[in-house]
Amino acid sequence: MSAVMEYMQKYQYSWTSVTYNVLIDAFGRAGDLKQMEHLFRLMQSERIKPNCVTLCSLVRAYGQAGKADKIKGVLRFIDNSDVMLDTVFFNCLVDAFGRMECFAEMKDVLEMMKQKGCKPDKITYRTMVKAYSISGMKSHVKELQGLSESGWKSSIEDGEV
Repeated sequence: MSAVMEYMQKYQYSWTSVTYNVLIDAFGRAGDLKQMEHLFRLMQSERIKPNCVTLCSLVRAYGQAGKADKIKGVLRFIDNSDVMLDTVFFNCLVDAFGRMECFAEMKDVLEMMKQKGCKPDKITYRTMVKAYSISGMKSHVKELQGLSESGWKSSIEDGEV
């Protein structure tokens, strides 16, 4: 990735949001949070607007690294921006909180989705069920399975799935 960055700089290629998103995601997946954060700041300094893809990459990397405080920082960033969020972003958030066993925060994502006009989908519920199952929280799994099945049924009836 560093070689690609150097090549683009050497030949004066302009970086776009796609360029930044690919690099941020690559460094995040590699666990290089310092470089990922540097690129995110650089993106902002160049007035390139982060989007849902950018934010998913940050949340995923922080979730894998167990950095709940950093995810909360991303959420503060979102509160002060006009980024349009989608269900994919919220599913990423659910997964990150579930990996870190931050169950209260994971459950709060459902309320955030409602506030932002996004509906949970079967991936949202399956991700939550998986997190609860791994931690042996069987009562939560049963409760969520009941919620998700009724939610899926109404979504199917509404033609959304």
